[in-house]
Amino acid sequence: MDFQKSFSYPFEDQRWLNKTLIGAVVTAVPIVNFAIGGYLIDLLKNILRGDPLPLPEWSDFGDKWVRGFMLFLASLVYAIPALVLACI
Repeated sequence: MDFQKSFSYPFEDQRWLNKTLIGAVVTAVPIVNFAIGGYLIDLLKNILRGDPLPLPEWSDFGDKWVRGFMLFLASLVYAIPALVLACI
């Protein structure tokens, strides 16, 4: 496993600064920040495909938001047993 590559691949994209700044703004806004989950799903897909530039574009924001919200709901469902135990 190439650990150095894991820290350097975002900077290989020529537009990494724009994509990172958009991600920072989206993360700071409540409710809108569900789109980060969809972006991460796209990022993982790009990495698994072996794309030379794994950072996806911020196009189709609505689709990213929906997939991020679904990811949040799935993680919430998986967390229910731990939440119930914590409340007891």
